[in-house]
This record gives sequence, C-alpha cells and structure tokens, in this order.
Amino acid sequence: MAYKNISAELSDENKTLVIQSLRAAEALIDPFTTNLTQEERREYPVMGKKLFGFAETTIEYQRNHPHLVPNFSSLAEQEKDMALTVQLREVLEVVEPIYEKIKDTYMAVSAEAYLAARVFYDSVKAAAKAGIPGTNTIARDLGAIYKKATKTTTE
Repeated sequence: MAYKNISAELSDENKTLVIQSLRAAEALIDPFTTNLTQEERREYPVMGKKLFGFAETTIEYQRNHPHLVPNFSSLAEQEKDMALTVQLREVLEVVEPIYEKIKDTYMAVSAEAYLAARVFYDSVKAAAKAGIPGTNTIARDLGAIYKKATKTTTE
C-alpha cells in the first residue's frame, strides 16, 4: 500500500499486548540465539536459496555415502543446523515484514510529527520577527531545543 498520512492510535493496552507477545516469542528462542559481532557478520557466509540447496544436497550425499564424511565432521549436527535454519527462515518470513511495517510506520509518523513541529516553530519565529507579543520566549526556547537536537543528530 502506498504511503498516506497516518492518523491512528495504538492503545496502551494493545501496545502492552504487542510487547508481551514479542517478549514471549523471544523467550522461546533465547536458549539458542546469539549476537554476532560486526566482524562475524562480515565474515560469515550468507546462505541464500542457492547455497541452501547446496547444503541440503551435501547432507543427502553424506547420508548415502557415510564413508566420505570426514571423521571430524558430524552429520547429525549438520542435520540439526539445517533443520534449525529451515525453522528460523520460516520465522523470519513472518517477523521481517512485521518489523518492516512497524519501522516504516514509525518513520512516517515521526516525520509527520517533526514536520508539523517545524511548521509551528517557523510560524513562531515569523511572529517574533513581526513583533507579536509573547513569541520571543517561545522562539528562543524552541530554538535552543532544536539547536541541541540537530547538533546531537549530526555528531
């Protein structure tokens, strides 16, 4: 669906349910999940569909030709790794689109909120410049906050 202005609310109850559901799902996978370093992310091969087929085929060959399996290699562990790979891929196929929707919606609504704030700030600055009483304080206050925020984001 194409982006449109979003005018929605997420009730505290529903937000809490979403977070609780995600934490419950996380608890199910915590016993075996890992955090890779940036270096590991660069070094590890990524198994896409083509390499997945390669890995599956090597397992079949190992089952049919066990005499060719190196003694330092474990077919049972490779089968477990492949099974978990399949299961996690299925989970990712559900999680990634949800994450993308949340991230994109967050980006869109936060941009809307920021742009509306900028419109107000620009209006107050123009009013202060025009000598409208009471606007100098607001313009200074918002200007100080804006300066800090933009300085922090560019550092």
